[in-house]
Amino acid sequence: MLAAPGTGPPRAARLTAVRDPAGTLRALRVLLGEITQALVGLTRTVQDEGAYWQCIEALDAVDEAKDRVRTLALGERTPGEPGGGGRPCAD
Repeated sequence: MLAAPGTGPPRAARLTAVRDPAGTLRALRVLLGEITQALVGLTRTVQDEGAYWQCIEALDAVDEAKDRVRTLALGERTPGEPGGGGRPCAD
């Protein structure tokens, strides 16, 4: 459904903005931590060597994602504000 003229941006445009970037990155870090724990548990139990290496590759991918989230989180902080404050995000 399209927005009526003058009522604001289309829905897709509104969904591209992140209202709380710092909170979103925190939630993503938690999710990536849970994925890591699940993959480690799965890696310990797999009996097939191919499945084992798939788990190891997935762990590597999660580790890379954690690094990217960490980089984004550091970019969200403004100088002089330890651990908080972020760039305003367009809504």
